[in-house]
Amino acid sequence: MESDTIATTPFYTLDAIDDELFAMILNSGDDNSWKELLNLNSVKDRLSSQGITTSERSEITWDDATLLFTLGLKLDNNNIPIKLGDLKNRERFGRFPSSDGSALNYFSKYTKATQRDSNLLNRPTFDELMMLIDKLNKGLEETSFSSGIGGLRIHGWITSHEATELRKAIKSGQWGVASDEPLDGGVRDIIKHVVAILRSAERNQVGLMLRSHS
Repeated sequence: MESDTIATTPFYTLDAIDDELFAMILNSGDDNSWKELLNLNSVKDRLSSQGITTSERSEITWDDATLLFTLGLKLDNNNIPIKLGDLKNRERFGRFPSSDGSALNYFSKYTKATQRDSNLLNRPTFDELMMLIDKLNKGLEETSFSSGIGGLRIHGWITSHEATELRKAIKSGQWGVASDEPLDGGVRDIIKHVVAILRSAERNQVGLMLRSHS
């Protein structure tokens, strides 16, 4: 592949998340639900490690995106964020050589439905594939959780179950590469690294968050 951009683009990461806690945070729309959430021992411990001891959302100065990122990441037994895939997978996915650096935007634009095996049972459809890609790529846009301090951008997320379904949908063969793809082998390269990250998410039983930062 040859790059079609010279300017520095954002770096994208697929982070491992605690999908149950992630969903709870997204659904905490009022003071009472936030207070219940912040009183959970696991949440209190995570906040305490950041020097925050209050159980009142109004007393935490962080924006929603920063709070979601801090609380939602899945940590290992040493309290270190779990890394998915190997370094090559993360680097090649992270800054794709397209105009905006987004591998998922590129995939969405230059992937098309095929008719091959369309009548087979128990095989995810192209629409199901793109629904999961869109949720991961754009599911949190236009919400208070989408942008935070320091250029933090959280684009979307999927659960651990959806990570498995996305891998199956990618492997289903219900899609093809558009004839006007500008980067030779671009879509196939994206798939290779995304599938590796999805397999890692399955092994760790975690959901995924798409995040970007400059």
